[in-house]
Amino acid sequence: MLKIISMLFIILLFLTNFSYAVSEYLYGSFGESAMNYLSEIERRNDSAFLSQCKYNNSTYEYYKATLIFEVSSKKGILIETNKKYVINMTNITIEDNGPIFEETHGGTYSYRRVENLINELVRYKFRLMTPFRVVDFINAMPRDKCINRP
Repeated sequence: MLKIISMLFIILLFLTNFSYAVSEYLYGSFGESAMNYLSEIERRNDSAFLSQCKYNNSTYEYYKATLIFEVSSKKGILIETNKKYVINMTNITIEDNGPIFEETHGGTYSYRRVENLINELVRYKFRLMTPFRVVDFINAMPRDKCINRP
């Protein structure tokens, strides 16, 4: 009996670790929305442009901001993560006068911070991921340090 329980535990542990990279990325409705958006790009086997920055301190052990635009699209998304958990996100459209974003989580301070962060990311080099894969996005390491951080 103990052998069977041990075997089941090992199998459960293996299955949990196998799906860890993607399932760890969820955080309420932000995580679900982000994963739906990213998974749809991957499902279509499309490519995407990414601009990223990072920030570390005692509160945010591994903060990453990512601006993602599908190739040939003026619509994109900003995803902010900490330890691979989505902590904020907003939809973005590139207009003639620059990037415009929809509502973001938080008040006036958050709105201004996200606006500055988007403008910062637009100035950084974009990287092409072709084809786009969610796991590659999750594991991507930004080179630039965020100035407009949380």
